[in-house]
Amino acid sequence: MNMHSSDPTGHRDPASPGSVEPSAHQVLEEFLQPSPTILVCLTLYNETADALSQTLQGLAKNQMFLRRMNHRSSSGEGPSLTVCIMLDGADRVAPCSAALLGRLGLALGGAVALKDGSGQTLSVSPVSLSANEIIARCGGQAMPWDGPHVRLLLCTKSINRGKLDSHGWFFKAMAPVAMPDFIVQIDAGSIPDDRCFAELLSHMALHTNCGAAATHILTSSETGGEMIVDWQHNDFLWSKATDWPIGHALGYMEVVPGQCCMVRWSALCRPAASAGDGATVLDAYLDGAKKDGLLARNLYLAEDRVLGLAVVEASGVAIEYVPSAKVQTDPCTDLDELLRQRRRWINSSFAARMVAVARVPAILTSPVLTLPRKASLVSAIVIGVYQMLLQIGLPALIVLFFTHAARTIATVIDPTVEAAWIEPAVSAVCLVLWTGLLIAMRQGLMRDCLFRKGRGLALYMLLAIMIAGDGILVVTVPVAFLSVAVTALAVTLAVLSLQRSSVGYWHRWMPLQLLIGPTINLYLTSYAFANIGDVSWGTKGLNKADASSRQQRRWRLIADSLLVGWIVATAAFLALLLSLEPATMAAILMVLFVVYSLPTISACVLTLARMVPALRLRLRPAPREEFA
Repeated sequence: MNMHSSDPTGHRDPASPGSVEPSAHQVLEEFLQPSPTILVCLTLYNETADALSQTLQGLAKNQMFLRRMNHRSSSGEGPSLTVCIMLDGADRVAPCSAALLGRLGLALGGAVALKDGSGQTLSVSPVSLSANEIIARCGGQAMPWDGPHVRLLLCTKSINRGKLDSHGWFFKAMAPVAMPDFIVQIDAGSIPDDRCFAELLSHMALHTNCGAAATHILTSSETGGEMIVDWQHNDFLWSKATDWPIGHALGYMEVVPGQCCMVRWSALCRPAASAGDGATVLDAYLDGAKKDGLLARNLYLAEDRVLGLAVVEASGVAIEYVPSAKVQTDPCTDLDELLRQRRRWINSSFAARMVAVARVPAILTSPVLTLPRKASLVSAIVIGVYQMLLQIGLPALIVLFFTHAARTIATVIDPTVEAAWIEPAVSAVCLVLWTGLLIAMRQGLMRDCLFRKGRGLALYMLLAIMIAGDGILVVTVPVAFLSVAVTALAVTLAVLSLQRSSVGYWHRWMPLQLLIGPTINLYLTSYAFANIGDVSWGTKGLNKADASSRQQRRWRLIADSLLVGWIVATAAFLALLLSLEPATMAAILMVLFVVYSLPTISACVLTLARMVPALRLRLRPAPREEFA
């Protein structure tokens, strides 16, 4: 191996994170060899010791379970695990987490110091512990046997420079030395099931064209009855049954989830389709740290979407979903945190889809991709655009459904009422109220602003109004009732095939999501688009963007222009529909219900087609496994 190389291709960028000095390289190489099967990138900022300990215990238990697999690495031993804890700022770590790291023998100062071209340093503290010892030192219940050893490295940055910078150090300094078969990205607070990595490895071994695999990520079903926490569990659950199966079937999931995913190291080292001069997929991905436009800054708020497209476009490998690889993640505990988190997710997905659309000509002319792969990839991008348009059109659809319900109520109460004015009047009132909400949301969550004072009240009022309107619409419009009934049945079967334990609390997730799901989505999308000029991380106390005042003013101007365009487009769409004859309007209403429900039902069918045969195999008696 070239001692000066910062990546496995031999390409070295002195200005990039992780240019390793020869002496430091030698220390790392001695510790990281032989190469692990899996190199884990565990990102840590200011999470509590409990969150960190739960993740580390989960990783240690996975290493224990890996020894029970029939899978064997090239060295003839069972799959091995090495964990790099990437601490983003020594001054930001929680004291309790620092104490936990100390109990594990990991020093914040580090035994090895790495420097990059800009003079930034990374201190690395290595230690090797048995899996059982890690569990015990993290406060878990000790096992009757020590289990295999796990190599731990605490990689500490002196100051906070963001998650992408942490990935730069990991991918440029640590991974090329370790030369693993697979990379696992996981956040502190995510808890992998004991057999999560075993399921991922089995999937990768069986599907050699799979370049990256997404895990089955859920928040805990024990929500304590809190609506915000309850809704997040339901939302995670629904997305696995109604969204991810389509991406899996087409071999391109838009997101390689940072909470926990597995990527082939070889897929990251291929030449990137979107970059020149021999740059790899990793180079193209990490190049985002140099981009400074509003689109790019929003895009890299969800860096896992960028990585996924780069991996697929480079070689045509698939990004797939592995339902049997289960991971529990931590939810947002209050409305403010949820708003900031979803603002980041929604705006970054919007930016990622726009970038994907711009890449379509390059995909169609790519010499690397086969014709079927081009077709499946473009189809996945088109479906993503379709979902984005539904998201943009959600206010118009909800107002349209609500005004139809209002007209129905009025004619039932007084059959002689002049119905022609009801729908335009109610639409105008709804549009004005929504515009007012957007203006209030435009201030974000600044202290003492109007939206911050009334954010909870606004949500509950919106929920009450929309639940009443949706209920009337479902009762009075046959196609609406049929659409909701079919959706409920399809989602129920799909979710139960993925998560059989959810049958015990079906009454909580199915009615709740059907009643309030669209309304909360409207509320969160409105907040996200109203604050698209805010490119801060949003959670974990990172509420300020690293940008000049001039940049922020320019971004606010762009955001305001987009917001005005959204309001005008919604008003124009409503005016066009309301100008039609009642019979035509009713027919369009039925079509809109079908269009809105079709992706959900299609994804549920794909889920059942995949999970039912897998469930049958799982129910068969399995051969007794023995420890290696």
